[in-house]
Amino acid sequence: MGNHHSNSKFLGCHNKEENGDSDRPNNFFDRLSKIFSFLHSSFINEAIKGLFQKARSIFCRPRPTKTSSTHSVSESLLHEDWSQDLQCHEINIDDAIVVSGKSPPDATQKACTSSNTIIGPKNANLGEAIGKVNKVSVVVDKGIWIKHYSSRHRILLVGEGDFSFSASLARAFGHASNMIATSLDSKTFLKKNYPHAWPNIVELTDRGCVVMHWVDATKMAKDEYLRGFKFDRIIFNFPFAGFLKDLSRESQLGHHRKLVRLFMKDAKGMLSENGEIHITHKTNGFNLEWDLESLAASQRLRLIEAVDFKHHHYPGYNNKRGFGGDESFNCDPSKTYKFGRAMP
Repeated sequence: MGNHHSNSKFLGCHNKEENGDSDRPNNFFDRLSKIFSFLHSSFINEAIKGLFQKARSIFCRPRPTKTSSTHSVSESLLHEDWSQDLQCHEINIDDAIVVSGKSPPDATQKACTSSNTIIGPKNANLGEAIGKVNKVSVVVDKGIWIKHYSSRHRILLVGEGDFSFSASLARAFGHASNMIATSLDSKTFLKKNYPHAWPNIVELTDRGCVVMHWVDATKMAKDEYLRGFKFDRIIFNFPFAGFLKDLSRESQLGHHRKLVRLFMKDAKGMLSENGEIHITHKTNGFNLEWDLESLAASQRLRLIEAVDFKHHHYPGYNNKRGFGGDESFNCDPSKTYKFGRAMP
């Protein structure tokens, strides 16, 4: 069969004799090994790099800014200027402290007296506006208003006729738990002379109002029930000392002025710190001679303002001539005079 050389070059293999070096690695396998080694290391590097980038994206991404909860006050309130708001608002504080670090009970006073108080809702991001401060969770309730009167005011009404003015306020507020309505007349007199008085009284009491009878507007502070109370608004609409036709003009004027002066003197001691006395009065003819401002000055009260009174601003209100007369009278022109304590 002749001599057959084992000279196979399968896969490029060479025998030792051909290469002359039995320890030199085969070139093909060497290259292949390097290729696999490169691919292997590249895959691992890429895998590690990918994992690192993913981890970085998770742990280093910007965190979202916390926003105020849905029940917190709006963002606009954070920087609201209260310097022109002289009305003290009740502030309910839930697990919070004011920015000054004072205790929660002081927050109401601070918010009502400071012209630059900044109030922020719980979890709100105040940013650079106020710097690093303790966050405050507040709910500001300014109440329901009808003209000069709020459901947050403690209100005393004096000299009511058929209680229709009190009832008008109560309907606007939706309740009357903040009100005491008084009349000089008895229940029997009211039922007999004012057909609508009793329905109004029933409505008022149903809404939480305290209704009182036989209350003298000049002696309220000594009343067993009323003494000790402080009110934000004390209202006397169209005070009238009675029909005094047999007296001279000067004597009539004297009686009317005396009624108002004694009322002011008594009511002054029943005012809260920023309380006001409101007297609605006609501003024509004989009524101008009452000179309410001079009466107020004699009791160390100051006129805050006098604003036009319009009957239709108080739906359901029916002014009465008084002393048993169920007829209304023309109250135009009239003003509501607002008095407060004189400045020291």
